Amino acid sequence: MALFGIIEDAAVTVKSNLTPDYLKLSFIIINKKTVAKLTSFLRILFFPSVLWSMSMLSVLVLLTCFVTLNEEIFQTSITRNEWTFFILLSFIGVTFHEFGHAAAAHYYGANHGGIGGGFYLFMPVYFADVTDIWKLPKKERIIVNLAGIYFEFIYAAFLVFIGLLLNNQHLIILACVFSALSLYNLYPFARSDGYWVLSDAIELPNLMFHSTLKVKQVFNSKADWKAKDYFLLVYGLFNYSTLLYFFYFIVIKDPYSILYFPQNFIRLIKDIVFENSKLSFIDFSRLFIPMLFFCLLFRFLKKALPFLHRKIRKRLFSFS
Repeated sequence: MALFGIIEDAAVTVKSNLTPDYLKLSFIIINKKTVAKLTSFLRILFFPSVLWSMSMLSVLVLLTCFVTLNEEIFQTSITRNEWTFFILLSFIGVTFHEFGHAAAAHYYGANHGGIGGGFYLFMPVYFADVTDIWKLPKKERIIVNLAGIYFEFIYAAFLVFIGLLLNNQHLIILACVFSALSLYNLYPFARSDGYWVLSDAIELPNLMFHSTLKVKQVFNSKADWKAKDYFLLVYGLFNYSTLLYFFYFIVIKDPYSILYFPQNFIRLIKDIVFENSKLSFIDFSRLFIPMLFFCLLFRFLKKALPFLHRKIRKRLFSFS
């Protein structure tokens, strides 16, 4: 899969102040100068006493909400207008997330660029240019990587307080869902915050690329292997295993989600746009897995077909 570009197919050279090369159609939304004006104020959130107190307070608030509301969080159905409101709140939240990375980089003395957008695995994503943090010590790099989630938790806790003041339970639920979705950034097998945290923790750039090499060398001699080499092997094997299980689950266990995806997607759009039906987050999430499947499949075919074409041409020329 790495050969075909689904995971990572080449080493990535880190260069300062460039948009990430794994993003497609990337562009800057908020330029460096504008970002710098805000990070000079937001850096206060990284003073050690403020950092720990705000982290603990926001986590405590959100955990209390999850325990109190429990199943209502994902089962509650909301209308079209509420979905629009949730998307708006999420957009503000992910923007604040990227300001977290930039503010942390500024606090520790690294340069940051602007904040932009692009497509990763055909999904729209945000990014902050903080490539200059590679000059920082490991601990500070990890804090910069986690700063986005830290800011999102602060933002979600703020929404909870607003919801309590307005006696608006739906706003509290939206804040809880947003904070839960932000934890996806800790997933270490995609180009998300968790990946960079792990990469910095073992001080090895291009983690996926090196782990893929170790998987290819699994049957070779391991006499000169060190603990890091075995870690990379386990990471690579687990990465492939999760990907294979994903395809197994959706093709074998849940094939109807693929077969009926177009109808389900059209029905969802009609329910939201034309009928203003109430939908829960569980209803909406059922479309995410087949959508991800088709994105991965398209990317696989996009890489595999030219590769197979070159192989076939090479074989044909060898016989001529």
